[in-house]
Amino acid sequence: FVLDGLRWCVVMEYLPGGSLDAIVERDGAFPVPQAIAIVEQIGAAAAFMHDRGLLHRDIKPLNLLTRSNGEAVLIDFGLASPFQQDVVEIQEDYTSRGFAPIEQYDRRAKRGAYTDVYGLAATLYFLVTGEIPRSPPDSDS
Repeated sequence: FVLDGLRWCVVMEYLPGGSLDAIVERDGAFPVPQAIAIVEQIGAAAAFMHDRGLLHRDIKPLNLLTRSNGEAVLIDFGLASPFQQDVVEIQEDYTSRGFAPIEQYDRRAKRGAYTDVYGLAATLYFLVTGEIPRSPPDSDS
């Protein structure tokens, strides 16, 4: 954050590569080795958060941008929240169709690092197939 006179400004890195969502839409699915490398990068970012007691809760291709060198960057921490592994806490009711694990459809379900791992796995599926994974059958999606 930067204070510019009386206004606070957020200064962020410019990421010219676009979202993985847009790249798949434009160019088609990624080769498997490249998709795995991307998921490993984002997995490291998620592990960094988890080690500090935070869940991202919205890992999906739209929230993954690329640098000009091809590195993937996790963005949009609007749903990030503190967590204690397997502790039940009432959470906001928000899901991203196809990328949210079943526990995010239940406001009182336990959450843990596995919540973000599901989003990573669903993202990998999307990157190599170009298709959005199916939502849980009991969801309203």
